[in-house]
Amino acid sequence: MDKSVLSLSDLWIAWQPIVELKSGKVYGHEALIRGAVGSPFAMPAQIFPAATAQGIAAELEITCRRLAFWGATHDIPNSQHVFINIASHLSQLPLNVPKSLDLHPERLAIEISEAEPILGNQELLQAVQQWRRHGYTIVLDDYGSGYASAATVLALAPQIIKLDRQLVANLDQDPAKQSIVSSVRDYTADLGIKIVGEGIETEAEYRMLKELQVDFGQGYWLARPSPSPRRSPFDLGTTQEFAFATNLTHPKGLHPFDFYREAIFSSPIPSYIVDRRRTIVAWNPAAARLTGYESLLGQKCFDGTLLHQDASGNVICFGACPLVWGMARRRIEGPHLVSFRSADGSRKNALTTVFPIWDAHTQRVIGALEQFQPWPVLDALTGDPG
Repeated sequence: MDKSVLSLSDLWIAWQPIVELKSGKVYGHEALIRGAVGSPFAMPAQIFPAATAQGIAAELEITCRRLAFWGATHDIPNSQHVFINIASHLSQLPLNVPKSLDLHPERLAIEISEAEPILGNQELLQAVQQWRRHGYTIVLDDYGSGYASAATVLALAPQIIKLDRQLVANLDQDPAKQSIVSSVRDYTADLGIKIVGEGIETEAEYRMLKELQVDFGQGYWLARPSPSPRRSPFDLGTTQEFAFATNLTHPKGLHPFDFYREAIFSSPIPSYIVDRRRTIVAWNPAAARLTGYESLLGQKCFDGTLLHQDASGNVICFGACPLVWGMARRRIEGPHLVSFRSADGSRKNALTTVFPIWDAHTQRVIGALEQFQPWPVLDALTGDPG
């Protein structure tokens, strides 16, 4: 087959979670089309122009929808929404959700990009009314990217608005953007519209969106698109499951730290990740609640903040240290009883287990994941509750 020609049979869906910022739970997933890895059509920026040039834009649209519908039924939990993008100029194509898939309309969120004119597109507006009557959720995508106006919101009457990356980028450093997002939040709240902040790439952007009371977030800082969707609450919740996860082969191009950052974000188990330099590179909300430290990202795990001690009061350092290497060689078993210093200065006890993080592509241990047991334990020496 000519590799310069787009083949629809090579397409597949990558899933990116949309997270409720207040709770950290996964609200739904967006279906993102991808081509064969390493091909000239690996990403949408190459796929859609090629389909137009080959005269198969409509066939591509139907294929994207079919793959998303199938994945929504077989891969995504029934409790989650599935977001699919609809090309505005092809809105006349019927959705055609096969009855055999049993995909309930209320789970399907149809994204319409504001990057294209909407108000003058009568076919699109009529299709939106039909989709709404069938019970689908209407989403206005890329809000703030060029054709933004209150008139568009009123005409489309979406249930969800997704703020474009242009509004989210460096939001924490830009008072003007903060004012815009706050204003959008105020008037959409009155209309019962939920907001998603797209393209979150830093912790600071994430925290500012939370402070501005934006409902949901999506972006690389939360989770990169992946062939495997994320569940809510995250399904790697036990020591045994985490131990299994550390032996997974990660998709090429997805750094193992990104995989585990996604894994621990929604986990109810207090957890954090350190790299080989013993720098904390991931810290989940459960760990923040347990320790009182909202975030320790960028700090060294041995710098005196947590100050781990064993049952005899000796200072120890978990993470990418001899303990981890011993565990990797199955010479040391966990969990271990330790204490740590919380944000208020007091010491708390916990059972902790440390897992080495293995990079299958470099064939080396690159860091470690530490998991605290989420219940109080008895101090080994005093017998007092921790």
